Amino acid sequence: MFFPPFKISVTIRKNIITLNIKFLSNINHINLSIYNKNLH
Repeated sequence: MFFPPFKISVTIRKNIITLNIKFLSNINHINLSIYNKNLH
């Protein structure tokens, strides 16, 4: 099986979508927050 060298976790709270990308081979950490106005 192939495991990507990064870990993705998505959390949804009300109308805020947070995409968390953590690279295992590096210390780099990406955190994306998306605010959706259309979501109620």
